[in-house]
Amino acid sequence: MPDNPKVLFTSIGLGDDGVRDSYTYNFVTKEMEALTERGIDVYFFHEKYTSMERINGVKCIGGKWYSNVGKLRVIWTLIQSIRIFIKPLSIDLRRTFWAVKINLAISDLANDVGIDIIHTHFMYPIGLNCSVTTKISSIPVVSTLRGAELHDRDDLDYGACRDPLYRNFLRMGLKSADYMTAPNPELVRKLIGELNVSSDQVGLVPNGFEVLDYQDVEHDFFESDALNILSVGNLIKLKNHRLLVEAVNTIVSKYQLKLRVVIVGKGPLLRDLEAMIGEAPIKIVPEMKKFALASYMRRADALVHASLLEGMPNVILEALSFGTPCIVSDISPHRMLIKDSVNGYIFDPTKVESLVLGIVKFSKNRGEIESMSNDCIERSKQYSLNRKISKYLKIYKTLLSGVQNRSVSREQ
Repeated sequence: MPDNPKVLFTSIGLGDDGVRDSYTYNFVTKEMEALTERGIDVYFFHEKYTSMERINGVKCIGGKWYSNVGKLRVIWTLIQSIRIFIKPLSIDLRRTFWAVKINLAISDLANDVGIDIIHTHFMYPIGLNCSVTTKISSIPVVSTLRGAELHDRDDLDYGACRDPLYRNFLRMGLKSADYMTAPNPELVRKLIGELNVSSDQVGLVPNGFEVLDYQDVEHDFFESDALNILSVGNLIKLKNHRLLVEAVNTIVSKYQLKLRVVIVGKGPLLRDLEAMIGEAPIKIVPEMKKFALASYMRRADALVHASLLEGMPNVILEALSFGTPCIVSDISPHRMLIKDSVNGYIFDPTKVESLVLGIVKFSKNRGEIESMSNDCIERSKQYSLNRKISKYLKIYKTLLSGVQNRSVSREQ
């Protein structure tokens, strides 16, 4: 691998798709900044950057190359590969045209700048994943995928694969990528078993995080003599906040347990949840600065995460880093992080009674919180951002060695 390899990241832009993806962009930004600290020359492509901007060492570019790709070139590219693009064009001509234009711009930029590795996040754009680019150049492509890119759950209003154009492009993108990473074993199995990706092209790379900075803030809802619970996540079906509200209402009516619950998040289910809450000791906070959220995590007795599906929730890693035990739903990524009765409790996300028992059990064992907290902190150390970056660097090195070997073979 070159001493200072040039890596081009592609991802959605800040604020392009609401709060969730604004946070996602910040997550990718952390990875890029960490790579620059390890000596990698990192570029970030997005068509909105009309001139190069340096953000914490990352070179943000793309607009010039995007503007230089003319309509005739895109049309010619589509004609040359009409057998591949005929179906996408029939689904959505405008977005197909845009995706191919983005890919051509990435190709031009990569060749002009001398990019060594393209690292696509979240199959940008719309699943095409540089499949046009890789036909034009021999630059290796790494794709990092989350659950949002691989699931198709109409019942939860979740998953990019509900979009027929994305679903079509996803197959193309998976074929073009040289290596793919996923944050939990379930998604790795899905790539291999359902999407026919070769097992030697997929690796488990869990999320990495940095401990949040915090400032003490006034916790005007938590009380010293109550069991204080925090829950964080957009107010959507996937996050399953309804189960938490039902559990709290059950506990209040059946058990002599004083609870105070803060839910941080906003979304389409706000009014429905507020109606369910009624007089229950639950407060919904639509937005909270990161330092304030960190302060609430430190102050909470437990974090409850009731999601029905996840890639790997950073909010749990962040809570663990503050020594806060977590009461979580029984899904694959949660089982990676939480050991039942050791650093939290695991419950069935389809049964209110299961969550009720988890919270009640936690309240009865509060004398064990200190040992739980110590295990939480130790567990979180296994998921540092530096560990994730080291895995990326190993992947880059392997792929670049392969490119070098192919070049030597051609010369011989």
